[in-house]
Amino acid sequence: MLLAEGRLEAALAEALEEPDDRFGPWSRAIVQHAAGHAAESLEELGRLVDLHAHDCAYQIAEVHSMRGELEDAFA
Repeated sequence: MLLAEGRLEAALAEALEEPDDRFGPWSRAIVQHAAGHAAESLEELGRLVDLHAHDCAYQIAEVHSMRGELEDAFA
């Protein structure tokens, strides 16, 4: 909701507090992309893929989609 409201700093603060190693990288990748931090977003996406490629396909596809990487989202 914070991201949808355009409250990027608050959204990032919340994402940084997420302890789950699936949803932390997922949320940070999305928020970092929305904030224009491409390298940080890519780093978080890489972390999510490295740790959870086998059980977070939807979340990985969602990050790719939010980043405008539609081919990768469907891969």
